[in-house]
Amino acid sequence: MIHLDKSRKRRIWIAIVLGCYVVLATIFSTTTLDTDEFSFVREPYEMLGGDYTAGYLRKHEYANALKTLAKSYYFYWNYRPLNAPVIPEDRRGIFATEESEFGYVKPDSVQFTDPAAMEKYERRLVVPEPDRFYSHGAGKPLLPALVSIPQLILVKLLGISTTQILDAQYHRHYDPVFIILRLAQLLAGLGSIFLVYKILEAKVDTERALLGAFTFAIFPITIKYFPNLHHDSIFVFFLLLAVYLQMEKRYLAAGVAYGLALASKNVAIILLPALVADFLIQVFRFWRGAESSTASSAAYARLRARLAGLAIMGAVAFVTLLPFANPISYAQEILTPFITRPIDHRGENVSQWTVKEIVGNDSGLSPQLKFAKKFFYFDDLGFLFLVLTLCLAFQRPLNSITRLSLILMVLYLPMASIFGLSFDWRTLFLVPFFAMAAAELLQPRQLRWLAAATAVLALVYVSDPSKTDNIHKWTVDQSSRAH
Repeated sequence: MIHLDKSRKRRIWIAIVLGCYVVLATIFSTTTLDTDEFSFVREPYEMLGGDYTAGYLRKHEYANALKTLAKSYYFYWNYRPLNAPVIPEDRRGIFATEESEFGYVKPDSVQFTDPAAMEKYERRLVVPEPDRFYSHGAGKPLLPALVSIPQLILVKLLGISTTQILDAQYHRHYDPVFIILRLAQLLAGLGSIFLVYKILEAKVDTERALLGAFTFAIFPITIKYFPNLHHDSIFVFFLLLAVYLQMEKRYLAAGVAYGLALASKNVAIILLPALVADFLIQVFRFWRGAESSTASSAAYARLRARLAGLAIMGAVAFVTLLPFANPISYAQEILTPFITRPIDHRGENVSQWTVKEIVGNDSGLSPQLKFAKKFFYFDDLGFLFLVLTLCLAFQRPLNSITRLSLILMVLYLPMASIFGLSFDWRTLFLVPFFAMAAAELLQPRQLRWLAAATAVLALVYVSDPSKTDNIHKWTVDQSSRAH
């Protein structure tokens, strides 16, 4: 009976934690779409052929509809993982038949401040546009767009028109319709919080697990960027699922989960070197700490099983990724800092992110010093925290999830030379690992203070959600003019 009472109490507390997230995140999910989301929201429809496929279906030309859907999916699968991809001239006409059939006209860019923006968007065909693909962002395979399809169908079933969505977008700061458009992302946050709780419950204890999960659940970046169409919310859920499953030694399932994380955003690749580094730390400890032949044999067997499991996980992840991204395009984008590849110069200047460009000596500094500053963070106080974090990661008493969390946070620093260190959607995936590391490294009293401080910050954010960034500014300005 006592055990049942404790179990029921745990369920109540985790329900409260999840409930706090749902309330706060739902408030953020009512805000208008930010500038990136405004393009992401229509991408699932375009990826399946958009108005071309729908037009053929209305005319009962099912073979043409299926052909258009397949061509469109292939086009996105091949080019979507790349930033500023070069579309060969012969591939730009892949939809020539459809363009002629449905009267496609290459649209001019619509400025958000244009008073006729709604009318222009309503007249535009929502279709895949090969000659405009240079403007699509990089590192975003197709899984998040596919996951978003059911919520678009729900919008249709509820009778919500494109005109209604555009009216809400341009004339209001908040509208419940945006909750539906972000439903899968909102739920991904719910699942991520539960996974953090389960990982911590297995590795530390229930009290710390609840406090760690609560800190993650109400962290301002959590409540703001999980209910958001940036691909990070889907990516974080599958990344945490992969971490949980490999921790449970379910390597086959972990490989599927990791493949789905890779299929959501290429930043998921960071888990691979983190797991390798964690394994090498275990090897180092085995080498330093072997005391008897019996103990050595047992430890060696565990390491060998771990290595075999990680190999299985990696192979399955690669196979799982294949339906969602061309692996060649995917690899080219990940290797951008180290290779030179052709780009469409109408898009992003990808060369600015290469190591060669980053360590160039235009500033007068030596290349080796610029490398140290950019990739070892030796240009401010961040280096001091880097050293301390690395030392903690090697400490024997740490459990595996804390060690992995610290390694992941350290590995992000080289990426920060490109993306920066700001708290935005790019750093969303670090928040659960921060919370899990804190759950072991801090005392329960300190954890409670951290949770309280996080709650205060969450209330500051939720007091006016539409003004917590600059990427909503255009909708606020447009709404102000409308009134």
